[in-house]
Amino acid sequence: ASVTPQLHSLITSFSLHITTDDIKSTVEEVCTLFAEQEANSTIERIEETVELQSFIISEDNEVQDLCDETQAERPSTDSKPSDKEQKSLNELIQDLTGDEDELFSQLHNLRYSNVVCYKAVQYAFASKENASSDDILEAAMNWCFDNYNLYGPNDDAGDTTAAEGDVDAVSITKEATSHQHGKLEAGKTPPKESVGISHPVVQELLKLGFTPELAIKGTKVCDGNFEQASEWCLNAETEVEEPNQPLFASFDSNMSQLQKEEAIDIVVSEWEEMWDEESVIKYMSILETATVLEHIHEKFAGLQSTRSFLDKILRTGEPNLLIANLGDTLKMVLSLYMKDHNLPLPTSTEVCICTSTTTAEEVELLWHRAMKDPEFRNIYCLVHAERLSYQVCEAAFKQYDSLSQGINGYRIAIVCSLEDEERAHVISKLHQYRREYPPLPSTTEIASYLKKHFVNQNDDCAAIVDPEMSTVRVVASDLSGMGKSLYVKRLAQKLKIQCHVNEPQVTVPIHGPAVSTDAVIASLCSHVGENATVAQIIHLDIASSVLSDVDTLLFSLVILKSLTNSKGQIWHCLPVQYYVIEVTYIDFKSEMQKQGVLPSTMSLLELLPTVYCQSPLNILQNYIRHKTDKTVVPVDKDIFQSNRLQRVYQYLRNKNLAGFKFVPEKVEESVPEILRLLLKHCGVRNPSWAELYNFVKFLDVQLCDCEQSVFCNEAIPVVRDVLQGFKQFVVKFMIKMSRDFATPSLKAAVIQADNENIDDAQGDITEQYQIIVRKAWETSFHPYIFFNRDRVSMTFLGFKITSNGDLVDPETNRVMEQHLLTKELRKGLADQKVNFDENYFAWNRFTMIMKLCYVMGFDMSDPDDSYVLTIDNMKKMLAIQMRFRCNIPVVIMGETGC
Repeated sequence: ASVTPQLHSLITSFSLHITTDDIKSTVEEVCTLFAEQEANSTIERIEETVELQSFIISEDNEVQDLCDETQAERPSTDSKPSDKEQKSLNELIQDLTGDEDELFSQLHNLRYSNVVCYKAVQYAFASKENASSDDILEAAMNWCFDNYNLYGPNDDAGDTTAAEGDVDAVSITKEATSHQHGKLEAGKTPPKESVGISHPVVQELLKLGFTPELAIKGTKVCDGNFEQASEWCLNAETEVEEPNQPLFASFDSNMSQLQKEEAIDIVVSEWEEMWDEESVIKYMSILETATVLEHIHEKFAGLQSTRSFLDKILRTGEPNLLIANLGDTLKMVLSLYMKDHNLPLPTSTEVCICTSTTTAEEVELLWHRAMKDPEFRNIYCLVHAERLSYQVCEAAFKQYDSLSQGINGYRIAIVCSLEDEERAHVISKLHQYRREYPPLPSTTEIASYLKKHFVNQNDDCAAIVDPEMSTVRVVASDLSGMGKSLYVKRLAQKLKIQCHVNEPQVTVPIHGPAVSTDAVIASLCSHVGENATVAQIIHLDIASSVLSDVDTLLFSLVILKSLTNSKGQIWHCLPVQYYVIEVTYIDFKSEMQKQGVLPSTMSLLELLPTVYCQSPLNILQNYIRHKTDKTVVPVDKDIFQSNRLQRVYQYLRNKNLAGFKFVPEKVEESVPEILRLLLKHCGVRNPSWAELYNFVKFLDVQLCDCEQSVFCNEAIPVVRDVLQGFKQFVVKFMIKMSRDFATPSLKAAVIQADNENIDDAQGDITEQYQIIVRKAWETSFHPYIFFNRDRVSMTFLGFKITSNGDLVDPETNRVMEQHLLTKELRKGLADQKVNFDENYFAWNRFTMIMKLCYVMGFDMSDPDDSYVLTIDNMKKMLAIQMRFRCNIPVVIMGETGC
């Protein structure tokens, strides 16, 4: 359980499709093998103990006789035996092998087994009675060397011989055993022949973790210089040959299964106790990690197939240079790997995409992977190499020349674009290796290849909410405000219900002035966190201003399945994640027309599974023509059946509004009929969904206020007699107001949509209500009727009505609409003190503040007497406040900025 998460990101970077269950079973297998290894060591110690006991029982008499003979030969100065003479052999061994004794540990550090150490101790004390500890240690080491080599008994002892390649180690041990352990004179460096285990430099090297034989040899080679010896030992340690024995030795065939299981249980329990200690860092060692990866490779190597290489065009053992147009560069990379559609997509281990910040080390790592590929199965590709700086290019290819010596089977392709062919150093450097690439596969073929690998039909994957079970989906539109974010929101709601996910969506905004991989990974890590293995929608909201700079990011993320930042941190895409890319092509049409070439990002996006959000007018045309397209996002039925939209539709449909009120139960389900009516009155020739919905939201709020006002309730006799037709006038006026609130004052690309040709079948839609050209605020007509916060009284602002009932712009005296108000109704309103001839520009400060307070519901007060309040500022304040009420976004722009 502790190991699996740590290996997760490492294993997912492989070019193999390995499931979580495979990872878990492999880790369990390796842990079992490690436990078996520990069990073997435990059993070996038990066997050595049994052997030692047998040895003591069988040879105790002979050794004791040897001790007696030695004692007899030695002249006795005292009839009383010494303490050591009175001790039995077992007691002597116990004294010498205690925790405080150094002799046994010194012998054991030289890799002799327990039995050999015990035999050496017996011999040393039998032959060196009353000798110093150094003499006894030397005698024991000499006995070990004469009878046993470094890894077991020698030929003279009748046992197995030392492993090949250990001659140096044995000679080192012999040198160590022949050393007389004496004190060094201060300030003098001992000669090589006097260097032994007790040498101060050797002791310091032992504290650093080096083996005794390596420490002794390093001290001799470096003439006792500690710094040089430590550096020599460090370098020599990395060059030690691998042991001939396998990493995991099998159990003894003579051992019963019961013994094996018992030994494993003991070791596992010890491991559990060790991991429970707070002082132990719960991470795998390098050896354990390497072993896990080795077993994974052995387990899944048979599943990996060799990628097809275009042998007739590309050559193995050479850096094949391929050049393509900027928009076709990534297509060429994919074509190298798609000859066999059954093989997985290329990974980040096979493809390195260069940028201006790519280092020589990153390129050299690709060379290493290509030339160390055991069977040369993969194709390694360096993309956009023309972006490498001169210094990086020189360093990388210098390393290439060094690594490629004597290797001919590797397969490397270097793909560059024609963007900076004349200035690209790598193109001139590899000119002799340039290859002519055949025509690229069609866009449809490459898209089909990618789509096959994107599909994930597992129930625990977030792609379950995708129409085609794809883990990647582009949601695109030609203009902003077309409902892309709403589409992603609906997918997240669906995922939350089907997979019971608490946080189904993570939104990562990608905007300018430059695309930062570091910022993207930081945002992903901060939002995903511990939910990385849970089904989630990763929503990449890409601003149109940076769309040309995200080709590398998108290719790495959705195809190579990993993204790396400047610190070397790697984000791995998991199979349970669903990547939704929201893009707007607003700036690309003009760019493509100027360059005549499809930009790189557009070229990549057209290869990915895509759905398009079309305008309301296009959707209506599809309904009329009975045209169905699976790549077009349908209308959102939840919004079309909501009370808000149904209220607006019912009011627009009814001609006589005198006694009409909204009926929630009467729901119109005909999408074409609703769209036809909304497009007729919204005021924009070809609006976006955002503009159309803003029109609906503002009109709905005003209609709700209208239904609550007593002056619009003609069921009251007084109102019916005095203000007959007033509700009809208010609703009609509010429709005109809603057009103004739904129409932003924008220019450039947004205005182009209004000038597009409308289908002849929609001629009935474009009537007199249409606003053909969007205008700036200062040059526009803004007639307002606001229901005050009490929802009873009303405020009239920004228009005049003549005695004939014509609507007039007070600034220009231009008639905006004739006969908007009947003469009878105008007279009735005049009797109610409504002055339609009032000069708004003559209002003083007190009157304007009073009007603002009535509409907003504030107590009468002047918040800032230093502020110069004008009628234009007043209208803008009321417009902003009404937009806030209707949840319509507001951006205030002026000469001084936003």
